[in-house]
Amino acid sequence: MKKSMINKFFSLCLCGWFSLNISGCFTTATNIETTSELEQVGNDSSVVFGQIEWLESGKEKKIGTGFLTMSLAPHLIKLEDKSRIIGEVNEGGRFVWSLQPGTYLIHKIAYRDIWSGNYFFIPKVAFSVPDKGKVFYIGTLRGEFEPERDFIGGLSGKAKFSIQDEDREDFPDFQYKFKIVSNEIEKSLMIYDSELPESIETTAEFNLALGIVNAILYGISQ
Repeated sequence: MKKSMINKFFSLCLCGWFSLNISGCFTTATNIETTSELEQVGNDSSVVFGQIEWLESGKEKKIGTGFLTMSLAPHLIKLEDKSRIIGEVNEGGRFVWSLQPGTYLIHKIAYRDIWSGNYFFIPKVAFSVPDKGKVFYIGTLRGEFEPERDFIGGLSGKAKFSIQDEDREDFPDFQYKFKIVSNEIEKSLMIYDSELPESIETTAEFNLALGIVNAILYGISQ
């Protein structure tokens, strides 16, 4: 085995070990798939649903959940208490989460495929869960990625993010799957702002993010 391949294999193993050892710092927003699971959501929480769409070099790439597929995992921070949550998405990128009311920043999206190992993006996207006991549609987060690879398959490149309101398709799909009526769904669409900080590890960065998001959300509500 060539030295470069050995180094890459070692790096992947190290990333896997590191991920396992920090996983205890996060909780998981499991993807709700059935009506019975939806009915089990506590009275202190609300339900949010939406989708992630992923394009690479202009072509849509299917999001999977298996080891041999491309998978995405949005990492959330609740800005009021700094709690960290990993959101599950299903094949195709749809998600239905139970979350407590608050302001959530999607501070990174973890990316993994069979060729690249672990990679991540900073989408600078946030959303609000205004009230408890309700269902909120937060829209579709579209990532447009222009990948670059080195001679051993290492991944680099940036992604552009935008928010799409696809309620005409997503509302009926959700209602049919979970057997609820349209007047039980409210909108609380995700927002994008380029001024949101890339790092969110200090009090100043938390305060900056909270101030920007609250200002945008306040403007939307007026």
